[in-house]
Amino acid sequence: MIEATIITFLGTGGGRFATIYQKRATGGIYIQDSLNIHMDPGPGALVRMLDEGLDPRGTNGILVTHAHPDHYGDAEILLEGMTCGCTQKRGLLAGSKSVTKGEGNNGPAISNYHQSMVERVETIYPGNSFYFGDLEIHGGKTFHTDGTAVGFNLLTKNGQISYIPDTSYSDEIIEFYKGARVLIISNTRPLNQRIPFHLATEDSAHIIEQIEPEIAFLTHIGFKIATNHPAKEGEWITEKTGIETYTAEDFMKVIVSENGVLIKRKAPKVGPDNGHGDAGGNGAADSSEVAGGSGVGNGSEVGDGSGPAEGSRKSRKNGTTEESRAATGEKVELRDANGNN
Repeated sequence: MIEATIITFLGTGGGRFATIYQKRATGGIYIQDSLNIHMDPGPGALVRMLDEGLDPRGTNGILVTHAHPDHYGDAEILLEGMTCGCTQKRGLLAGSKSVTKGEGNNGPAISNYHQSMVERVETIYPGNSFYFGDLEIHGGKTFHTDGTAVGFNLLTKNGQISYIPDTSYSDEIIEFYKGARVLIISNTRPLNQRIPFHLATEDSAHIIEQIEPEIAFLTHIGFKIATNHPAKEGEWITEKTGIETYTAEDFMKVIVSENGVLIKRKAPKVGPDNGHGDAGGNGAADSSEVAGGSGVGNGSEVGDGSGPAEGSRKSRKNGTTEESRAATGEKVELRDANGNN
């Protein structure tokens, strides 16, 4: 049996003001497959990792899409973690030209000192690819104020995971991300409120409709979405395209296996409204057991991948499953029909 691939959203915020005020965490995306990959570790990524029981020394590679601080803010300290305090030359740093070399007024985002500490540095351009262990990584096209910015396609043991960072909409980018099983899109702006060089919800819907992933997630949520019922943006896309789309949440885990895609959410702690559309801060209830998937260690127990746990229910599409756990306040689900908690 192929072990599951686990995607953890260590932060789903992005843009200047959502980052400055931490309306959502900005720790990036952590992928546990045959290797552990951290994409776009923005400000607070280290703290969010520790909150989730993830040891920075266990990271194998750090991928950065471009040289803006909400994407690379904690990259250097995490490179120190990955190299065991700069005592072991190990791991991968891969990023756009602005991240590794500098381009115009952008970068290099990562110092030459920190780059010298890792075993391997790769500069990524749209269309190029390389192997890192048995993980194949491809660069994707974007159109952003950092003209060297790139997206990533990771060809994991459970299919292609694609990440589209900040970009304007263009038909040119679609072909770079075709074949995605899981599509993660930086959706900074709400429906009908587009700004240059960033995607609004209607743009993301058009991308998702053309790429046709099994499931899609909106991340890099800007201030206006974060403070006004974020879930509705994903719900609108689901309704428009027929493809299950979620506005990702801080600490959400997506468990991808040969049997399906399982979403694990953590209920926020009770507290004052923080602009998420729910009460509570970024903290979350303790994790317990996840039904479905298999054996990637992350502090949670993962089942054998045999299918939905007893007492769960299936939705209409794609054999998805949802399960609530009253005892912990935690919710585990596989893409319900309307994207709600």
